[in-house]
Amino acid sequence: MNLSLSVAVFAGYLIGSIPFTQMVARWRKGIDLREVGSRNVGGMNAMRNVGWGWGLLAGTADFFKGIAALAVARALGAPDPLYLLAGLAALAGHNYPIWLGFRGGKGIAVGLGVALWAAPLETVIGFLAGLGLLVWTKNVTIAGGVAFLLMMGLTFPLGHAPKATWLIVGILALMVVGILPEAMRLLRTPGGIREYFRDPIKVYRKTERNSGN
Repeated sequence: MNLSLSVAVFAGYLIGSIPFTQMVARWRKGIDLREVGSRNVGGMNAMRNVGWGWGLLAGTADFFKGIAALAVARALGAPDPLYLLAGLAALAGHNYPIWLGFRGGKGIAVGLGVALWAAPLETVIGFLAGLGLLVWTKNVTIAGGVAFLLMMGLTFPLGHAPKATWLIVGILALMVVGILPEAMRLLRTPGGIREYFRDPIKVYRKTERNSGN
């Protein structure tokens, strides 16, 4: 790995690790997002516990972290296509921020920013499909997963370079790893998986009561 790429990846991680949602939650409500709701430092959890306006603002800032990381990588002269690793590093930084004991979010907003850079049309289509699914299911994990799977599938018929496909595969992989702690909590909650698909908010509240929060 050459110097410019190494610096770009490190910078991408640091950019991704900026915990905008946690900062907003602390400022507006004095709460720790790691201890409420879904317990992840993401936009949806901020919306539920801080308010839709502030949560949306923080989630939008997360979205731009992915774009900023890739812009910095290009400015540093990191080689194509390896500079895209800076985007994945930003997602990893969001999910595992050093400032918060490596407890972050799921990476959906950051992943959207990274994907938009490499495959804009596919990302817009996937986002709209995911948004519709979110309205229907109220489940951001399912909506996000379907959105990125659709993006990945569309990179083939729309003729994008393989690097765009592999980038989205990497985003999906990091997102799957990011939701594992939540999945483990659901498995320990009686009927958690079944209820999660029906009403995730209800499950979050139940796990909060069981943990004493």
